[in-house]
Amino acid sequence: MSEATDLVELLAWDTEWLGLSVARLKVAPYYSAAATTAAIEHCRATGVRLLYLSLSPTDTAGAAAAVRAGAWLADVKLTFELSLFPAAPAATHSLPPPNTVLTKTTAPTPALEQLVLQSGAYSRFRRDARIGPLAFAALYKQWLHQCLNHGTVWVASTKNKPVGLLAFAARDSYASIELVVVAPAAQGQGIGQELVRAAEREAQQSGFPKLQVVTQGANQPAQDLYRRCGFQLAHAAQVYHLWL
Repeated sequence: MSEATDLVELLAWDTEWLGLSVARLKVAPYYSAAATTAAIEHCRATGVRLLYLSLSPTDTAGAAAAVRAGAWLADVKLTFELSLFPAAPAATHSLPPPNTVLTKTTAPTPALEQLVLQSGAYSRFRRDARIGPLAFAALYKQWLHQCLNHGTVWVASTKNKPVGLLAFAARDSYASIELVVVAPAAQGQGIGQELVRAAEREAQQSGFPKLQVVTQGANQPAQDLYRRCGFQLAHAAQVYHLWL
């Protein structure tokens, strides 16, 4: 297999969702510009319509090459981690309202789907005009169903009305927060921190050494929440979309 094809990973889930061929190109410093260009041309020749490129924020040459190829910066992907052993010191945070209840659920509802759509306010898939709002909504609803079927989902409710949601998943060597959202009217009341603490307890009880969550560079409220809960920034990447 050539170096060009080695760089390309076809994405079955995204392809099924959008109804067109989607792939990922991981560009690293040890790949030559010629190899990257060849990989993009390989994608064109094999019918790939949408290509994701992940670059280090310090890779200015790679960013310039991506822009020359027609890509645009869709997101700055930030990965936060919380070390669980030894247990992280308890962070100071406000208690949620006394009438807010956290429960686990496996049942999708229209109210939960609406909450999940709010969680994608800063999503690169929402920002990409060629994907469109209908495809974006379908993606996040499908994501919710996947979390309900294969992970753990907590719902924060006030007066029996869902006002927050967190989806948790177990990975090979760490635990992951897949989704977290608090309704705008319920923000600033400690509900997000209480949801994150529930995921932290679940991860500790399952013996995972760390809890990880990914958010967008533009999503400052989410970054503030994770830092208040003791998370630290572990990795950053620039994600470009290239339509072919």
